[in-house]
Amino acid sequence: LQSLSCRSQSRKKAIVEAGGVERLIALLQSGDADDKELCAMALSNLSDGTHDDKLSATIERQVHIVGAGAVRPLIDLLRDGDDGGKEAAAAALANLFLLAGIHPHTQAPYDSRLRNRAPSEAFEMGVVSRLASLLRDGSPEAKHEAARALKELTASEDTDRVAAVVRELGLKGSGASGEAAMCAG
Repeated sequence: LQSLSCRSQSRKKAIVEAGGVERLIALLQSGDADDKELCAMALSNLSDGTHDDKLSATIERQVHIVGAGAVRPLIDLLRDGDDGGKEAAAAALANLFLLAGIHPHTQAPYDSRLRNRAPSEAFEMGVVSRLASLLRDGSPEAKHEAARALKELTASEDTDRVAAVVRELGLKGSGASGEAAMCAG
């Protein structure tokens, strides 16, 4: 499923319709380290819209993935997985966070069914500290995916969420006043 879910909207759709998401989530919870990494990679592929013809197809898959309960086991993999599993989990979460926020051009939600759903659930489960840890201690690839997930998590009008990320990363401030404080300190 990991290989089949690459670069093909029609194969992604077929995997979802055949119950593949639920099977991937089950194996993500019970498999060995290799199984978990491959399942997270497949979920990352399924949640990615890079090769989709329509944004609506990506949204439908993401609604299905979040609704099927993928967020919790992906966050568990950030904590307990090996390097490859953590990288794949961060990539999948970054994809799920991307469309859960506000469209940068329209300033409206991508889709009300996704609206903050994955970020809110992830935030409640302590995803910020797990991503920050991965950003500090992960492989270069895992650091990239953790940074991407944190970027998408903070692309929000939820100032409490943004402030929590800033605190966890040990940043002193943002904007002109934050820059001045950092230069003075």
